[in-house]
Amino acid sequence: QWVNRLDGDLDELLILRCQEIRPVAEAESNVHAHYEILLGVRDGAHVLPPAMLIEAAEHFGRISRIDRWVLQNVIAWMTRNKGLMDRLSGLSVNLSGGSLSDERFIDYVYEAISAATIDKSKLCFEITETAAISNINEATEFIRSMKRLGCKFSLDDFGSGLSSYAYIQSLPVDYIKIDGLFIRNLATNPKDQALVRSINELAHFMGMKTVAEFVESHEILEILKKIGVDHCQGYGIKKPGLLEELAR
Repeated sequence: QWVNRLDGDLDELLILRCQEIRPVAEAESNVHAHYEILLGVRDGAHVLPPAMLIEAAEHFGRISRIDRWVLQNVIAWMTRNKGLMDRLSGLSVNLSGGSLSDERFIDYVYEAISAATIDKSKLCFEITETAAISNINEATEFIRSMKRLGCKFSLDDFGSGLSSYAYIQSLPVDYIKIDGLFIRNLATNPKDQALVRSINELAHFMGMKTVAEFVESHEILEILKKIGVDHCQGYGIKKPGLLEELAR
């Protein structure tokens, strides 16, 4: 059923959502806000989470079509809202592992970004650690080619893989997003605090900024401040909303 819908009009199926990423030092305000683009599935008057749709798209080889739709609509939104983009730090767009290994998709992204009349430094691509490691050569080349255009990169779910520290030197990313698994219980788990501190120090040594996901309480935020993590994201900062509402 999902595949049948994926083969139809994606404008009728999908909608863009977003969630704010704030500097930890300015977490009480929304100064210099950055937003991660999230996907929603239209269901009448409701917007559903995309997990089952993504699973079907990856299984049946449709995921690049979704990534292409997202990028096309994000570029169009940034073009329409240049005044708002001047006040934002940027937008992050997620790319799947399947798309990273699709040469046609990579060519499409390069051409689309090259032709876009946007501030390319405010477009950040997010790829998961697992996807990057699974396609290490393709991911590295893609990152370098997009950075030549001015785009930024974020490595998502860092710490979830067994070889995290070994591969970080190979991937020229700008941001490391610390896996939420280590953030959820940060206020009560000293081991998680030690690991987050280690990841943060390594990232800073490599010249990268850090982002903590799943920040859901003031206690977690205070610990992140003490550790020196750069940015925070989660329900304790701001809940996701529709991208079109951000423009209003």
